[in-house]
Amino acid sequence: MRGVSIFTLMQMACTSQPIDFDTIHSTADGDGDGFNSSLDCDDDEPTISPGAQEVCDGIDNDCDGLIDEGLTSLWHLDEDGDGQGSSVSAIESCQTLLDRVTDDSDCDDTQASVYAGAPEVCDGMFNDCDDPDFTPKTPSNEIDFDADGFLACEDVNDDDPNICGDSDDDGCDDCSSGVFDPDDDGTDADGDGLCEWYSGVAAGAFHSCAINENDRIDCWGIGAQVQGQEAREATPCSADGGFDCGQAIPPAGDFLKISLGRTHSCAISASSDVVCWGAGLTDHYCPPIGLSSENMYECGQAAPPPGSFIEISAGRFWTCGIETDHTIACWGDNSNGATGPYASQGGPIEEERTFASIDSGLTHTCGVTTEGGIQCWGGGSAVGSEPHEPGTEFTAVSAGGGFSCAIDTPGEVQCWGGSSAVTNTVYAEFGGPVPDETKFSKVSSGAHHTCGISLEGELWCWGSSQYQQTQPYQADGGPIQDGIRFIDISAGDNHTCAIDQWKHIHCWGLPESGQTQAP
Repeated sequence: MRGVSIFTLMQMACTSQPIDFDTIHSTADGDGDGFNSSLDCDDDEPTISPGAQEVCDGIDNDCDGLIDEGLTSLWHLDEDGDGQGSSVSAIESCQTLLDRVTDDSDCDDTQASVYAGAPEVCDGMFNDCDDPDFTPKTPSNEIDFDADGFLACEDVNDDDPNICGDSDDDGCDDCSSGVFDPDDDGTDADGDGLCEWYSGVAAGAFHSCAINENDRIDCWGIGAQVQGQEAREATPCSADGGFDCGQAIPPAGDFLKISLGRTHSCAISASSDVVCWGAGLTDHYCPPIGLSSENMYECGQAAPPPGSFIEISAGRFWTCGIETDHTIACWGDNSNGATGPYASQGGPIEEERTFASIDSGLTHTCGVTTEGGIQCWGGGSAVGSEPHEPGTEFTAVSAGGGFSCAIDTPGEVQCWGGSSAVTNTVYAEFGGPVPDETKFSKVSSGAHHTCGISLEGELWCWGSSQYQQTQPYQADGGPIQDGIRFIDISAGDNHTCAIDQWKHIHCWGLPESGQTQAP
């Protein structure tokens, strides 16, 4: 009998199959692996035989009828690339598959920041999959309760949309620059930890002021020097001093509204009284009605009467305001009748009229009555030619330089007085032709131009552009970008200032005194 090698016997023993020596000797071993063709499942391949090592190749290497047994795993699709996949659509393979992983513990395979064991972050989602009933939802501390664009977990005060946090680490409260701080400029000029933003703006002749995020007043332009009171009483503040009358040095305190004249400024404080500064603290140099003078800078325009006010408007050398009972008080220069004929100097309206809003220009004042009518007084062609369309009611009015513009209840702007160049709203210097369907929420007239804000926040300007006062530019000197919306507007004599949707200030027009150099 022919011999059988010990190696062959050991291999056969490992297969747990009965050893048939007759079969071994009667059948040829084609691949020389020690097993004849009756036992070898592939007698042409020496690496394949009973008891051979199984490898990952898609072949039954050990002739046990199984392929790649003990070497395969379930591979799960990892759509978000976070290293964990979903248990859905698994594929069994002994090879590594592209975009698939063996870990199926991901509870949301659409969010890379959500997976088992992930650190919980402030992003409005459950991140660590520790909820056994997980469905995409928001943790209670990651909801934006005050709808300011910041989640509760990153918001300093999620009950107040005006207070957020410093998510971009620029040293300023993000809400303070709007929705906020889109340019991430991080300006904090006063060092209070808040980026500067503004709620109201006013443009005068050669200076501008605005109410900032702290309800304080910032001013720029001419008028940053304070003349002594004794000197002011001896010599009036005049053009000889460059109109520098201290009108750009606001007092301390909290304020609600502000308005600027040529050489003075007035504002309504948080306690509703009127505070004024600049020229006109006295009336030592004030001419009588009908007699004009070039030295009307000290005419009492900055000496308001006592009382509580809801509106304030500074004219060239006078001021008018609406008291809490909706009556009007005016003070200052009355040479053009701007504080009359319906208002005696410093006194209330003589006739029993009540007003909802008021605006003073270069020579006259106009107000919207509580019934929606328009009343104007003072000098210029804008007085006595108010719009008188039957049944028309108005919501706002602005007095310019000898002309006026008002918004009626449908939202259309009507202008009268002056030349057609300043009253024609059909073509705007900025923005092109004003569409017929455009409705306005605010309007403001300067010496020779007008700007308005539509209900959609679009900015339109028309009239004279001698100093580019109708051609808006950003604070950095570049043109206003398409799509920017505005919330407030004020036209000065020959410049304009506006507040955009992020509460940033833009000024343009005559720059010679720094009145367009907004903070």
